Amino acid sequence: MSDQSLSDQSAHQPSVSHQPEPGQAATPAWHRCFLALAPDLPTRTTLAAYRTPPRAQATLFDDLHLTLAFLGGLTQQQAEHLAGALPGLAAPAIDLAALPFDGLERWPEGDAPRVLVATYRVPPLLAGLVEDVQQLVSSAGLPVDPRPFRAHITLARYRRRATVTIDVAGVPTQVSDPPLGPPPACRLPPARFTHLALYTRSEAPGGPRYRVLAHVPLKAGLA
Repeated sequence: MSDQSLSDQSAHQPSVSHQPEPGQAATPAWHRCFLALAPDLPTRTTLAAYRTPPRAQATLFDDLHLTLAFLGGLTQQQAEHLAGALPGLAAPAIDLAALPFDGLERWPEGDAPRVLVATYRVPPLLAGLVEDVQQLVSSAGLPVDPRPFRAHITLARYRRRATVTIDVAGVPTQVSDPPLGPPPACRLPPARFTHLALYTRSEAPGGPRYRVLAHVPLKAGLA
């Protein structure tokens, strides 16, 4: 989500048209949600200009983000609880400096990665923000990811392709893509961010897309 499109979001609180009937258990109003930092325009421009590797599809310019916590499905009550807490989370992060670039990695490692990511170092202020986010996630009744936090922005998603050939005996054989080799070496500038946002993910023909449900600026003067 670009700086302009974030600014165009008129409501900080998410809304939902479906309400559960009385006596019904609340069901998720949004699926595959997460809290993330939205990069500024220069950071997006630099990352979007990175040459997409073979067999991969680049993350769209507006969808670049740095995930702080995966949330899964959210009910209306949970989403409103998280949205209402965003200003308090963002307040200590107003002095968050640019994150130094650490390197490019393919996750998971091996011959069948799913994503290419730009990784960044984690200064104390960001580490504190992640801790605050985890406490918020727990208070919303959601599970906290036990894995260590890795600051990263996904640059591309790999497409898994395989061809099927027929041998002389008429037996079909699946031939997978050759190994990718080591990740490319490069240097990217530090990443800067403008907003803390609650996102939801939806599937689209060209790949996943992300919608902002609620957001708050990290700097004074940003809408």
